Amino acid sequence: MRFIGNITVLIISLGFSPLISSAGELALFKESITEEGTRHPFSDGCSGIFYVKQGENIPDMRDFHDYSCEGVYSLTLEGSSNTTVTLFANLFHITDRGYLVLRKTDDRKVWIIYLESFELGTWLHVDPEDTRYGSYDIYYHEGWHFERHISSVKWGKWWTGKDPLSLSKN
Repeated sequence: MRFIGNITVLIISLGFSPLISSAGELALFKESITEEGTRHPFSDGCSGIFYVKQGENIPDMRDFHDYSCEGVYSLTLEGSSNTTVTLFANLFHITDRGYLVLRKTDDRKVWIIYLESFELGTWLHVDPEDTRYGSYDIYYHEGWHFERHISSVKWGKWWTGKDPLSLSKN
C-alpha cells in the first residue's frame, strides 16, 4: 500500500509539473533496486521522497526514513534561474565520495533520473527534450555508486573560483 501512495505522489508531482510549482525546493526520490543494481519501480522495499527547501542545508541525511536501504536517487529541482544546489555522497558536505552541482538556467522544474550520466569534472549544459522541464548546468565529480549514496545537500556556491575542486571541503 505504501508503494501505491509513493507512486501516486510521484505521478502527480511529475505529471502536473507545469501546473504546480513550489519556489526553491529539491525533491530526492529513492527507488528500490534489483540484486543486479538496476531500478525496480514495482518494489516498495526502498522507496521514498525527501524534500529540501531552498536555503536549508542538510549536512546529514541519515534521518531520512529510507536512507540506509539499497536504492538509487533521482531528483526534481524547482526555483528561479541560477538556483544552485549540490548533492554529496558523503556526510557533512565532504567531497571525497563524489558530488553533483546543479544550477538551473531558467524558471521551469528540472527533472534528472540518472544522476551518474554526466561527463566528469567539467560543466555541462543540458536542454531537455521535453520542453515542460527546465534547462540546467551540471558539474559531476564521480564517486563509487554516487546515485545510491546521497548523504548531504548544500545550497548555493560553496567553492572558490570557476569550477568546484575535487577535494574541497567547505
